[in-house]
Amino acid sequence: MKAPRDIAVVGGGIFGVTVALRLARDGHAVTLFEEKPDILQAASFCNQYRLHRGYHYPRSWSTAEACVRGTEQFKAVYPECVVEGIAQHYCIVGDERSKIDGGQFLAFCDALGIGYRPVRLNMLHTDKFDCCVQVEETVFDWDILARTCRRRLADSPVALRLGQRFAPERVDDYDVVVVATYARTNELLTGHPEAQRDYQFEVVEKLILRLPEAYARKGVVIMDGPFMCIDVRGYSGQHLMGNVVHAIHSTNVGPLPSVPPAYWELLDNGITARPSVTHFDRFIEAAREFYELDPVEHVGSMFTVRTVLPDKDDTDERPTIVRRVGERIVSIFSGKIPNCVAAAEEVAALVD
Repeated sequence: MKAPRDIAVVGGGIFGVTVALRLARDGHAVTLFEEKPDILQAASFCNQYRLHRGYHYPRSWSTAEACVRGTEQFKAVYPECVVEGIAQHYCIVGDERSKIDGGQFLAFCDALGIGYRPVRLNMLHTDKFDCCVQVEETVFDWDILARTCRRRLADSPVALRLGQRFAPERVDDYDVVVVATYARTNELLTGHPEAQRDYQFEVVEKLILRLPEAYARKGVVIMDGPFMCIDVRGYSGQHLMGNVVHAIHSTNVGPLPSVPPAYWELLDNGITARPSVTHFDRFIEAAREFYELDPVEHVGSMFTVRTVLPDKDDTDERPTIVRRVGERIVSIFSGKIPNCVAAAEEVAALVD
């Protein structure tokens, strides 16, 4: 290993935290900057908490393979936050809206080597599906993950700077700057315009629900088209609902997100019990085509900016990209939380 370096990691989500801990383990002097008052507050908080094992990506082999590897690495590094005993299901819609059929989905699972078994769920309208299978996938508990990360940072030599925004002009103060800011990656690349790229930014809403007992410790993903999912929210007894269409409140493609003023107070602000703007009714109306939901209680909603590569609708590709920018900067872009460990290893290799 080369001599220890003075490194700034910018962004206190799960990618930034995992990278900071990994680099500190190598003996580097690491400072972790997070502009919010706590870690894991933005996209690391507002997501489905699913430990993807590839099932969700039958149209992108590379994404599916990376998810399989990433989930095993994540479980090895953060075992305490993995929720055991979850029954996760994937159901493929049997009409022209689906981009694949049931046979194609099962053939994909066989080729990837990820297990499944056919099931019949009494809370679903089973006549809507080509196939419905229980799979080898689970979720993580965000509260446990956040506590684990806080404890590990406190026990490490990482200097944590909460409530501090890292300005681009500070890049030259460090030997290496690791950019792990997700939706705002381009902000710290102002000195390298050739490295900036356009992203698709989506202001998204995730619903927090209380559902009937039939859903206890069960998740159901409806695929593969403009559909939806219900996932177990850790040990809370609640569920999360996502929807490919109705979760998105606004979209822009460009170097930085454009957030309408109505969402400024909602964005990355935890769970809002009675949000001033919500697509709850649209979520539930669409879901009732496939799910038996009554009674359903809207506990609240959470909002963030989801960031993806543009023009990937055909494949739904979600790559993890680690790259060197100039002499000092390493940037990370990824939308799959389990891939944080693999990304940290890539960063460590670039730094050393």
